[in-house]
Amino acid sequence: MEPINVLLVDDDNIILKLVSTYLRMHGVSVATAQNGQEALEHLKINTPELIIADIDMPIMGGYELYRQVKISGHEDIPFFFCSAASGLPERIVGLQMGADDYIVKPINPPELLLKIKLHLVKARQFRFMKKLLQEQKFDYVMSGKLGDTDVPGLLQIISFLGHRDFYLEIDNPSQGLGEIYLSNGIIVHAASSNQIGKKALFRILDWHEGTFKVEKKLFLENPTVNERLEECLLDTVAKLDEYKSLFKRLTEEGEDFILHSKETPDSKLLNNSINNANNYQILINEQETSIEKLEEKATEPYRVIEDDNEVLTDSKKIILKLIEQYNNIYEVLNQSPLLDLETLEIVDQLVIENIVKTKKFFE
Repeated sequence: MEPINVLLVDDDNIILKLVSTYLRMHGVSVATAQNGQEALEHLKINTPELIIADIDMPIMGGYELYRQVKISGHEDIPFFFCSAASGLPERIVGLQMGADDYIVKPINPPELLLKIKLHLVKARQFRFMKKLLQEQKFDYVMSGKLGDTDVPGLLQIISFLGHRDFYLEIDNPSQGLGEIYLSNGIIVHAASSNQIGKKALFRILDWHEGTFKVEKKLFLENPTVNERLEECLLDTVAKLDEYKSLFKRLTEEGEDFILHSKETPDSKLLNNSINNANNYQILINEQETSIEKLEEKATEPYRVIEDDNEVLTDSKKIILKLIEQYNNIYEVLNQSPLLDLETLEIVDQLVIENIVKTKKFFE
């Protein structure tokens, strides 16, 4: 392995001396700084392969140093936060910002050395791939099979490659084709065989099988998504866990739901909800999903149209109507104008309010 060049930033001279001495004994070249401002001055002269920075320092702390490093053109440098704060919230903040690792004091030098080596192997591979791609004159980038990596991991690899615009196509054996466009680190479009925009993106990020290909390609139409990649991945991973847990709980007794229309104290609420839902038509097309209120005299069966305010205001009535028509939870999710997690949360509310029940409840 090539010699390692590390920048260690901490206002504690004892830690600087102990850690730097150990790392140098094992062939690591170490530069030191006592605050974020000193570290930035060092970056103007020499570029380290990895930065390890304490969070709480005078003049400029670790969080601000991280931001400055990333916006100054050094986004490829792995960055470790280091702090005596060992609680989960502190670690989550650092990792949510995009740091590669969080080291808890007191530092274990052998463990730190191992983490440095592991991260640098990956960083050097990314830099090598990036250089090759920048020298290429053609648009094809890579292809392969999901399983070796998942979709979030694949998107992170793509973001490291440094090109402005990328197109990812995935052929899933059970879900069909899915596509995601990225531009300057922002997801601008996502589509699957039957969904588009954020709803499609949410589902594609949970695909674990199929083949993929990546190309340099610009999305020329109006964006259907506008999400920064890092923030989107963190948010979606959390929501996918919540979605799976809620889906499992709701479908323990079956995947089909029907209206609980017996004469109960809830029946009046149920009938009112159904009647109100009949005053809306739902229209789903290839580009947009929305809802439009019908005139009171309208008798036309509801179909799918557009109005974000109505979706928010009357979403429970719409989901109730979809359950009445389709019963099956998968079909309700597909036809709903809302995101999947929002739809499930409304179904859960309807179950709690005794407005709908699983089909098995009546058997």
